[in-house]
Amino acid sequence: MYAIVYRLKHFHHYIHGWKLTVTIDHRPLETILSKPLHQAPTRLQRMMIQTQPYDLEVIYSPGSNIPVADALLRLHLPDTDFQMQRDIKAYVEFATANSRKSIN
Repeated sequence: MYAIVYRLKHFHHYIHGWKLTVTIDHRPLETILSKPLHQAPTRLQRMMIQTQPYDLEVIYSPGSNIPVADALLRLHLPDTDFQMQRDIKAYVEFATANSRKSIN
């Protein structure tokens, strides 16, 4: 549910006013979202309130039938961020160790 709310906020300027269909692979969430707001757990109520400005339809489909989400889950990206962080840390340590110290 958080992913839905996050993306609705992120793409608000593009999707507000359109009829949206969200396909999920979590059947209990579909059931919860189809009930009245007061019957949902409190944590989900807050998220459901954030989705109210949108014309949103939530449909369940098994995960194997959602190829984009399935591909994104299996996508392996190289760990470039970790390498970049190590390089930055090494540079800062080098610059700190080799810089002139002020007497003042």
